[in-house]
Amino acid sequence: MDLGPLPPSSPNPNPIPNSPIIPSDKPPDPKITPPPFESIPKNSLDNPFKGPDPVDRVETHRRSLEEAEKMVKAPFKFRLNQPLSFNGAEVGTNVSLEDFNRVVALLVATLECGYHPKGAPIPMCATDWARLSCAVLVATGRGYSKHYDYGMQATLEEVREGATDPNPLSSSYPTLFYRLAAIAEHIEGHISPDLDMYQS
Repeated sequence: MDLGPLPPSSPNPNPIPNSPIIPSDKPPDPKITPPPFESIPKNSLDNPFKGPDPVDRVETHRRSLEEAEKMVKAPFKFRLNQPLSFNGAEVGTNVSLEDFNRVVALLVATLECGYHPKGAPIPMCATDWARLSCAVLVATGRGYSKHYDYGMQATLEEVREGATDPNPLSSSYPTLFYRLAAIAEHIEGHISPDLDMYQS
């Protein structure tokens, strides 16, 4: 083994010049750290923990509100677009079909005016309006329950299925009996008195 001196190293073909380090006028910026999570307001625009905002949040809320209002008012949008058939002999009267439908139109118009004036005159006071409404709703309930019998359930279902709604609330509620139930439920929600307030 040769322990003689090492051969001289070959010069670097691309030497790096020793450039002097020029100090900058200002110190480097410290690392930016976000403030603690607890100290950031939830709705702050510069909140780094906040998720992405929907671009059209106002428009989304407006559309949602419109859809909700449609669902709330839908049962009240029903109109009689054609005359009702009426056989007065079945109830012992000789009222003509035309006269009966005139009375129906007058009754509907009277109830539709409501019980509280909103700039337009109303044909009935609140008490009479409520009495007439009670008479109509109670007669509807009595007429409906008169034929309700567990033994006739299948027959009643067939009859109800034939009363299709020309403008159903949804595909799940295709008959006018569904609309009748929805109307009754919405009436209860709109005019049910606050019993706690009255008792106090």
